[in-house]
Amino acid sequence: MICKHCGREIEDNLERCPYCKTPLIRIKVKRICAYCKTEIKKGDTVCPGCGKNVPEKVRELLEKDELNGSVQDDLEEKKHWKEKMDALSFAKNEEKDWDKYILDFRLLILSIMPPIIAIFFKVLVAKSSFLPWYFTVLLVYFVIAMIVSYFLDGEIHRLWSIDKNRKLGEAEHLAFYICPPYTLYFILKRRKEKNNPLLFFMAMHLVLFVTCFFI
Repeated sequence: MICKHCGREIEDNLERCPYCKTPLIRIKVKRICAYCKTEIKKGDTVCPGCGKNVPEKVRELLEKDELNGSVQDDLEEKKHWKEKMDALSFAKNEEKDWDKYILDFRLLILSIMPPIIAIFFKVLVAKSSFLPWYFTVLLVYFVIAMIVSYFLDGEIHRLWSIDKNRKLGEAEHLAFYICPPYTLYFILKRRKEKNNPLLFFMAMHLVLFVTCFFI
C-alpha cells in the first residue's frame, strides 16, 4: 500500500509508516445481519449467527466492496508509479539541458580560443621567432583547435554515425580537428530552435581569425 502522508510504498500490515511515522488508519465497511447484528462476510449465504438467508442484494454489496477496494489499490499504485515516472522524466530533461549547456560552452571555447591565442602569439612571440609570423600563427591556431576539439570528440563520433550511418574515417576525423568552422557547422546545423548559436559562433570565429593577419 501507499502511505497517504509521504507517498512511499509500505507493507500492508503496518500500523505506522516507517518513514514519516504517520499512523495508518484503515476504514473497512462491515455488513451485518439485520436480525442478530452478526458480521456477514463475502461468500456467506446464511448468517453465521442466526442462520437466516443472506439477501442477494447484500451478497452483491459484499462483492462490490471487495472490488472497489482492489480497484482503489490499483489506482493508488498507478498514481504512485506515474509520479515516479514524472520525476524521472523531469530529471532526464534537466540532464539533457545540462549536457547541452556543456556542449555549447565547449563550442564557444572552440570558436574563440584558437584565433585569440594565435593573435596573442603573433603580438608577443611571432616577431622574435625564427619562423615566419604567418606560419607561427597558423601553427598555433591548428594546435589549439586540435586540443579543444579533443573534448568534442565523443559528440563528433555520435553525430557522424547518426548522419552518415558509418564510422568516422581518419581523414574526416583530422578535418574536424584542424578546421573549427567545419566542426561548429557539423554539430550545430541540426538544431531547429530559434536561438541556434551557429551563426554567432561562426561569425565570431571568422572575425577573430581574419584579425590574426591584419592586427
